[in-house]
Amino acid sequence: MEFQVKNSSELFEALSHSGEKKIFVKKGIYEIEKTIFLDSDTEIIGEEGAVFWGSRRISLEGIKPDGKVYKIKLSDYGIEDYGAFGLGPYADYWNKYDIPKPHMDDFGPSLELYYGSRKMNLTRYPKKGFSYIKEAVGETVHFDPHGRPRSRLEGFFIPYDHKPFLENDTSEMLLNGYWNWDWATQRHLVDSYDKETGVVKVNEPYHNYGYVGGGKGHYVILNLKSELKHRGDWYIERKTGTLYVIPFENQKYVDVTVAENMFEAVGKKNIKISGISIMKCRKSAFKFLDCDNITLEGAKVENVGAWAAIVDRCTNSTVTGFNIAHVGGGGISISGGDRNTLTPSNNVASYNIITDVATWHKMCLAGIEINGVGVTVAHNKIHDVVHSAIMWQGNDHVIEYNEIANASYEANDAGAVYAGRDYTCRGMIIRYNYIHDLFGYENHGCAGLYFDDGLSSAEVYGNTFANITNMAILLGGGRDFNVHDNYFYNCGAAMTLDDRYFTWANNKRNLQHLEEVPYRSEVWKNKYPELYTILDDVPHEPRNNRFNNNTIIGGGGVRIANRKGFEDFLEHKGNILKASRLVGIPEKIVRSEATEYIDFSKEEN
Repeated sequence: MEFQVKNSSELFEALSHSGEKKIFVKKGIYEIEKTIFLDSDTEIIGEEGAVFWGSRRISLEGIKPDGKVYKIKLSDYGIEDYGAFGLGPYADYWNKYDIPKPHMDDFGPSLELYYGSRKMNLTRYPKKGFSYIKEAVGETVHFDPHGRPRSRLEGFFIPYDHKPFLENDTSEMLLNGYWNWDWATQRHLVDSYDKETGVVKVNEPYHNYGYVGGGKGHYVILNLKSELKHRGDWYIERKTGTLYVIPFENQKYVDVTVAENMFEAVGKKNIKISGISIMKCRKSAFKFLDCDNITLEGAKVENVGAWAAIVDRCTNSTVTGFNIAHVGGGGISISGGDRNTLTPSNNVASYNIITDVATWHKMCLAGIEINGVGVTVAHNKIHDVVHSAIMWQGNDHVIEYNEIANASYEANDAGAVYAGRDYTCRGMIIRYNYIHDLFGYENHGCAGLYFDDGLSSAEVYGNTFANITNMAILLGGGRDFNVHDNYFYNCGAAMTLDDRYFTWANNKRNLQHLEEVPYRSEVWKNKYPELYTILDDVPHEPRNNRFNNNTIIGGGGVRIANRKGFEDFLEHKGNILKASRLVGIPEKIVRSEATEYIDFSKEEN
């Protein structure tokens, strides 16, 4: 059956028909206030200019402002769900997971305001930058990996700036902070503020790494009535369901998000959606779970609360040609296949342009996140993202022909492409990518490829790394890497290798993931023979790593920081190092007493 629709009512009428169907969506704006649930064997084709908005419009005409502030009672317009702040996975994330496992969460900031396609500004303090913790006053001392006291585990602190807590109803505000490390955020409601002592107490559960004073812990405060000052600002008083809005110039209405996920399907097959623009929903534009043969192509997704596309535990599925921007969570989460049998998912994320994701959740929700077996991520351009461009777990994935720039601009000790803490994630190929201009928060550094805390085994070749303040590649205590035929230009170090499990990370063994897969089965033994015998091979030594036939121009060579010499852990031959010098890279980033530098220009090739 074929249908041609030109408004929301006709769309839902067409979807109600059972059986194989093809729906042509005419150009126009479709206001969708509830999730569109899809059946198998459905194809939706959008004409250019077909736009779905998950919002309800409220006219400002007839509302008398108090000065320049308009007061809107949401229930008067049929909106009873005022949303929550979407604390999301980080309420228990750092305790529940020891690695970032895609896709983590699909809960956004819930209710948001727009003027057409223009996003309005939830009030925040400070307007730019961060507020800082003067003193953490919790009782329990938390130690860093080197055994030094660093933070307090309870969420009690004295801020440098008390003004926002004195002037506002603290029960309506949300704090989003980097409370200890620059790679671990958590959101908190305020439990109390003591005007006598100046102590702020945030709600539990507290951040797993604790709270640090002295200006290291930093945060922003959202939803403050006192900060209603500028055109486009808004504040919500959830206790009464009241919006306070300062419109833009000549603004006649506000659009309030009401829809959650726009398209959703569970356990379906043979669905194709193309050419649809999706904006202004509380959660994700597309969410597909346990499906087969899903094709999503040519979508423009902007200003959604959670993800542009979630395609998880699916097979034979593709997300391609998306243009994604201004998303509260990640860009694309795609996973599938069977790790027990190493059966590939045959999923693909390709030719997507992704920028400005993780505006709400901040850390560990990437431009593209992959998991399972046999996902290909190819020909994507990912730039200007607050944390990682690509995060992955699982087996036999291919990351190729992608361009990544200015990733992790608000994080340090981070990677543009990241995975960590798992010896079983084998069969990875990372090739022919262009990864460049990575500086980290306040120019403290971000790696191009970050294999964290024992993550082992990948073949890395044909990539170009350029203008990276810190290291292009980090092998953080892992083994069985083959890094060859790459080009490094102006990187603080081309690669860093350490044996952290014999030094500062000796309390992190990370072998528990062996129990999660049948690594001694015939399938796994034949595919990854080195893993089969790992427990008999001093598993915590970063053995069998190779760095061969690479070209390094400008910047530094290979950095080794371990208890032995690099000869024990790293084969290196055929490399070329030319004009080794630091170009615009802070000296303090790349020099340390525990580091040995390998100058490949002295090798006999």
